[in-house]
Amino acid sequence: AELEEVTAELSGLAATCLQRAYEVCGRQLQDEYGLPLETDEDGQQQTAEMTILGMGKFGGNELNFSSDIDLIYCYSSTNGETTGGSRGEKISLHRYFVKLAELISRALHQVTEDGFVFRVDTRLRPDGNSGDLAISMQAAETYYESWGQSWERAAMIKALPVAGSIPLGVELLQRLKPFIYRRYLDFGMIEDIKLMKQKINASLGREQEGQRNLKLGRGGIREIEFFIQALQLVNAGTRPQLQYRNPLRMLQLLQQEGLIAAEEQQLLSDAYRFLRTVEH
Repeated sequence: AELEEVTAELSGLAATCLQRAYEVCGRQLQDEYGLPLETDEDGQQQTAEMTILGMGKFGGNELNFSSDIDLIYCYSSTNGETTGGSRGEKISLHRYFVKLAELISRALHQVTEDGFVFRVDTRLRPDGNSGDLAISMQAAETYYESWGQSWERAAMIKALPVAGSIPLGVELLQRLKPFIYRRYLDFGMIEDIKLMKQKINASLGREQEGQRNLKLGRGGIREIEFFIQALQLVNAGTRPQLQYRNPLRMLQLLQQEGLIAAEEQQLLSDAYRFLRTVEH
């Protein structure tokens, strides 16, 4: 099978495992604390929902065999509480969904006698490791509009709802579009990407490491991704057809839009396939 088929299959496997963990852990939590009910402005109640965004290679549908999965957990509303289950205890929706996110993460990455399912990385969430594991839609919107940084804009390009409520995830990304894709030409973003690259170079330290690191080194995977993301972030606000997650497909779209030459598209695609294959 070609690289694209293998990585798409692995991404599909991860999404299915994540969805199953979401269902099993959700039932377990509801047994303990009851249904999570949110109340709207009219006083009507309905079941609150969670969506799980896949980031990075997971969102781009291109997981490796050795990849961990980057996740952001987001839920519909903080306005409400659980009905109280076997514990007879009602808890806030925020507390409920943070518990659910913890259970799902543990179910996937906890090492048992059979190994683990997927390593889970949640550092891309708002406020990183110091932030809550799950965040409401409104809090996410406020965070990205007020404090979202350039690297978070670049990261959100690949965000994809992969489990839980897919419609809720689609709605969230729709709301965040003005943050990710600016309507005006944003050349300051290119300077920010240069700074990100300089920080990576500094972190690699020894010159030899900078040459040999497939992902972060000179001419490596991250350089191709930064090249694509810079062109996306500058142009995709006014050209929605460039709002796409997969790097190889993006290179084709950039060529179709006349932003790179056919020779450049072929060169970068071949290099990306080669590097990702070696990475496997």
